[in-house]
Amino acid sequence: MYTKLVVESSDADTDIWLVDENGHPVQQAIGSLESHVLCGKYYVTFGLRSKQCCPINLSEEIAYTQAELERLGMCAVPKVLFPEDEGYVEYDIP
Repeated sequence: MYTKLVVESSDADTDIWLVDENGHPVQQAIGSLESHVLCGKYYVTFGLRSKQCCPINLSEEIAYTQAELERLGMCAVPKVLFPEDEGYVEYDIP
């Protein structure tokens, strides 16, 4: 089942990254992210170089502000996986 997720950053120029539980980038937006994704576990990070992210479990349509997500709790950014010729290669976000 798909659900709608909306995330608003505190600064209109901030990158918002949505990453799935396996570290695969799902979507990126600037200032405001709106997506329809499968229910499940995701991470939201603000700014490409951020070392912290907000874990979320999506089960229904929801909207968050950056401040709301930060109050829910932060964790270390998971490794991001990018496809290569033979499987996936793990990269840390610099």
